[in-house]
This record gives sequence, C-alpha cells and structure tokens, in this order.
Amino acid sequence: MDAKTTPTDTKLFLHPDTYLCRIDDGAVILDLRRHKYFAVEPTEVAQLELALVGMRPAETRTDQGTTTDQGNSEFLESLCSAGILVRSADVGKTAELTFCMPEDSLGSAPCCAFRSPPRLHHFFSLLQIYWQVRVNLAFGRLKPLIEGIRRRKLPSRVSRLSRSECLDDGLTDLVTIFRNLRPLIYTAHDECLLDSLVLCMFLLRYRKPATFIIGVQTKPFLAHAWVQVGAHVLDDRVERIQRVTPPIVVV
Repeated sequence: MDAKTTPTDTKLFLHPDTYLCRIDDGAVILDLRRHKYFAVEPTEVAQLELALVGMRPAETRTDQGTTTDQGNSEFLESLCSAGILVRSADVGKTAELTFCMPEDSLGSAPCCAFRSPPRLHHFFSLLQIYWQVRVNLAFGRLKPLIEGIRRRKLPSRVSRLSRSECLDDGLTDLVTIFRNLRPLIYTAHDECLLDSLVLCMFLLRYRKPATFIIGVQTKPFLAHAWVQVGAHVLDDRVERIQRVTPPIVVV
C-alpha cells in the first residue's frame, strides 16, 4: 500500500467469508475460514461505520469516538492485513444483511402423524448429511458447509426449488420426517450448529427453501444457530431467537 494511503481513504468491504453483526455499541466479526469470532470495541465500530460499505451508523452511541487518526488507521489496516476487510468491490461484499424477523415457530410443536411416511432414502440422506456435517465441524471446517448451502441456493437451481417461502405440506412433512428420524442417528442436545446445518441441508436436498442463520449475544458470549423459512422458525422458539438477533450469518 502506498505510504500516503490509509484504509480510511477508500471504502472497504467485508471479505466474502467474513460476517459482521452489531451488538449494543460494539460488534462481533465471524471469520468462516478460521471459524473464529472477534469482538470489536465501540470506538473501533465508529471507524468501521466510516469505512465499511453498507454499515449503518448506530442510532445511539455511548462513546464519542475519541481514538486518534493513527490508531484508527492501524485498526483498519490490521483488519485488511488479516483478510477480514478488502478494498475491492469485485472481491468483497457490503455489510448489509437481509433478514426476516421470525414471527412463529415449529420448534416446540410435537411430531405429528405422517401425511407422507419416511422412506429409506430419507434415512440414508439424513445419515450421509449428518456425517458430512459432523466430520467438517470436528476439524473446524464451517466454510465448506456454508459454501455447500450457497451452491444449493444458486439462481440456476432456484427454478428447481420452491420459490415461495411458506410452510407448504411438503416442507412440514419433511420437517416431521427429520424430527422422527433424527433420534435414530444423533441427539440435538447442545448441538444447535450441527442440528441446524443438518436440517437445512436435508431440506435443500429435497428442493425445499431453507435459510441457515447464526446469531450472537454478549455478556456472556453465545452463538446460536437455527433454520427459517420466511418468517417461520423450524427448529427453535421465537422467544429464544429474539435474544440473538439481529443475526451475523444468513445463508
């Protein structure tokens, strides 16, 4: 970088594998490549607001942004050096995040009678997806799983997916099949990331719409994952999700 150029001289973008969520006056960054979360202090958030495309200023702020220009430049430069931020719009993405606030949930509903009974291919599909997710997470590889979800949702595949983000009978039947087959393969207790990835990939395999989401909270820090279709939560309770929204990842 030219000696006369600082990160604040040009607009910056998030790396495609980086996600950001504002929490109170601060923020949290998730780097998928390292599967690590980073906390951003309020004074540092103020500098991101100036440099990062798509990041809106907070409605309220308790700090007055008292860091020096040199400190600001060093902070942004460290994010660029780490590959969290990039300078090219062709490479990076904006900080804007589209999210549909949940309105209702299937998470606490009991398993209902099958309208369409599970078949052998459902069991083996779920088994294969489970081991794919389990092995990747065991080695800290969240990125290939997210990329797999993205590929399933490419525009070229949309015509083969349901375009309506609604709970039709076919989708609710698959969720019921998933819930009844899951205990035969694994337990979802304290495994929200694993369970939500498996559910999302299971639904997408059968060409049903599904959105994988990760939300975070601080004090204490907590990351939580779930699956939505439109405003409908498939695997959790709305009141629990409201504690970790707005989310950091929506895929």
